[in-house]
Amino acid sequence: MKGKFDYIVVLGFLTDSRSRLYNILITRLDKAAELYHAGLAKKIVVTGGGRMKGAVGTEAEVMKRYLVSKGIKPGSIATEQKARNTIGNAFYTKLKIDAAGRQPSILVVTSDFHMPRSRLIFRKIFGKGRRIAFAESRVPDRKVFAKAVAYERESLKDTKKYLDGVSFRSSARSVMERLEEYGSRPMPEAMRKRMWY
Repeated sequence: MKGKFDYIVVLGFLTDSRSRLYNILITRLDKAAELYHAGLAKKIVVTGGGRMKGAVGTEAEVMKRYLVSKGIKPGSIATEQKARNTIGNAFYTKLKIDAAGRQPSILVVTSDFHMPRSRLIFRKIFGKGRRIAFAESRVPDRKVFAKAVAYERESLKDTKKYLDGVSFRSSARSVMERLEEYGSRPMPEAMRKRMWY
């Protein structure tokens, strides 16, 4: 990727009930820290509002603490804590960073298996004319990777159908309401367990 960006955007993943990070999320955060320390952006947005019962803080709050432990100043990290899925990550991040009335450039960090769906969602929600790039982190456990890829294939089909039903020519309010309704849906617990455990 060429040039610098206004923000690095790191997509979340649920922690366990003790707020411990799974390797999937650790690799995303390590990649973001690497890009930040290489000077690709001065600001980071960590996005994720999920919280397991018993966990101390949302995904975003736990992610921020981890990045601070990697030498990133707290003031350089913004938290987005409403999203419960990838559509929510894009939708709520856009609301947060566009609040000043400009269109900042973003570098989205997520896992290798998650990249096709993330590209689709962020490009659709952020729209044309925005400078967006993507950086993937590699999931070290290839058995987990294989399970995740199988899930993502099915999820990508559903996501395409859903986004095709969102007309961005409609009123801004109706688009926002539809995206907000979907973006705040948590992943079903049975599905999450089947994927990762």
